[in-house]
Amino acid sequence: MPGIEKLGATLTQTSILDILALLDMMDKMTAVKESPTKLLVVGAGVIGLSVAWHCRDFFDEITLIDSDPDQAASLVAGGMLAPVTEAHFGEETLIAFNLSAAKLYPSFVQQLEASSNCCVGLQTTGTMCLGKNTSDLAQLTQLAKFQEKLGLNIKPLSASKAKEMEPLLSSRLAGGYLAMEDFIVEPIELCNALNIALLNNGVASIREEIVEISLEEPNLISAITSSNTVITGTHLCLASGSQIGRINFSFSSNRPLSGGKVANPQPAPENFPLPIRPVRGQIIRLRPQRFDSNSVNGLFTNHTVRAYVDGKHVYILSRHNGEVVVGATSEEQGYHKANTVEGIYELLKCAQDIIPSIRELEIVRLESGLRPASPDNFPIVGPLYSTNICIATGHYRNGILQAPITGSLVAKYFATGQIPLEIKPFSPERFQESAL
Repeated sequence: MPGIEKLGATLTQTSILDILALLDMMDKMTAVKESPTKLLVVGAGVIGLSVAWHCRDFFDEITLIDSDPDQAASLVAGGMLAPVTEAHFGEETLIAFNLSAAKLYPSFVQQLEASSNCCVGLQTTGTMCLGKNTSDLAQLTQLAKFQEKLGLNIKPLSASKAKEMEPLLSSRLAGGYLAMEDFIVEPIELCNALNIALLNNGVASIREEIVEISLEEPNLISAITSSNTVITGTHLCLASGSQIGRINFSFSSNRPLSGGKVANPQPAPENFPLPIRPVRGQIIRLRPQRFDSNSVNGLFTNHTVRAYVDGKHVYILSRHNGEVVVGATSEEQGYHKANTVEGIYELLKCAQDIIPSIRELEIVRLESGLRPASPDNFPIVGPLYSTNICIATGHYRNGILQAPITGSLVAKYFATGQIPLEIKPFSPERFQESAL
């Protein structure tokens, strides 16, 4: 992947290969720990699952805590691994992180599928990014020039060439480009494989809602549930997505800070206002009336199709089980999660402008999820207050893509006590000064 290697080499200081070598080395460590360690992971979406998976060799015990993992935003995601088509102006640091994440995915999938005996539906045929009209194409062209300057591998597509590659496309499209380094997975199957692999590795799960995190001693963390159950551990990772803002934090006045120093005796702030907001995403799952698994690759389209339609964004992707997924809205509606007539109508209208025959498909179900987003749309990953507490949230539209790299870097942090260079730009402390 030449584009990934070029940008990854220029924008990151620590090689992903070095990280993998370190994790492999620690995997082979046989020294007996001085005292038992227990990791609590709050949140069983794809980020929390990935953290638990990557930490499994570094802790004596790992417990996943989530009141309703079936409601995770991960299960509603399209599953696009899109470091190229999600590359936007002014986000070079995030782009480098996403490219590094994409490099990790093939080995991550291979190991996970071997451990779980499940297929996660990885498709590597690439993504078409198309414009309905000349105005949409102009917007795409401007973005494509920026992506090319970063060394990303994209190829211009005329309307006729796009139609040749995907016969179901409308003949009235203006054109676009092809991003061969953007892949997709099936998020439901990915999370299922992670759950099975973790179960096979002895990771426990508890269905409880965490309402408070308490740190009264440097090496003892208490997670308090809505039923007043107290779950204790030596380390904790908060990966509860958009729900993280609903958790209270209670610390002793002499709490250790992330730098390893002890704060001056003073009242510790409770309810640290991590600035995570929920962004609703609605999707539609469709299916052909007569699905032929022996058709071209068994897919409705051979490529993921992303398009601008009169300035609005839509994606259309195909699953090997015959489903076609249309998404996704981005709506600032607080914690209101329900599907709406307006959201579904706009998605279907845009999708029909790109692939007219999509109107012939059957509706399987409508879904919506709440993406966790930060003010700068960067993830929030790193220690908070204590060296034993790590945050992993705010992944917004790239949670599926960023899950393996987030999990590996959180594991590296817990294993070494050093904050990896790759996550320093995403530290929760970037919001701390203004909040306090």
